[in-house]
Amino acid sequence: MPLPTVLILAAGRGERFLASGGGTHKLAAPLGGRTVLEQVCAAVRASGLPHHVVRPEGEATAGMGDSIACGVRATPHAAGWLILPADLPLVRSDTMQRVARALQQQADAAP
Repeated sequence: MPLPTVLILAAGRGERFLASGGGTHKLAAPLGGRTVLEQVCAAVRASGLPHHVVRPEGEATAGMGDSIACGVRATPHAAGWLILPADLPLVRSDTMQRVARALQQQADAAP
């Protein structure tokens, strides 16, 4: 059975992070020699799962639901979707693989 596509939700405005004193957009914040977004993307690549990054364009910035809809529209032939907010830089590739395998057996799954 095909694996789901990881939708990396990177379209948010990061307003709360900036309002709390962040000096840059949260996805551009440095962490371990990379940006937060680079950390997330590296973990997704290491998982071997197909993926798509939802960038801040058009209606994708209206909210998380709109970002998910944009990602689904961009990947219409996906076997399913694993939703991953781009501000989770400590997510592990093996966690994504376990969730993807669970999605092969059931309609929804959580780490």
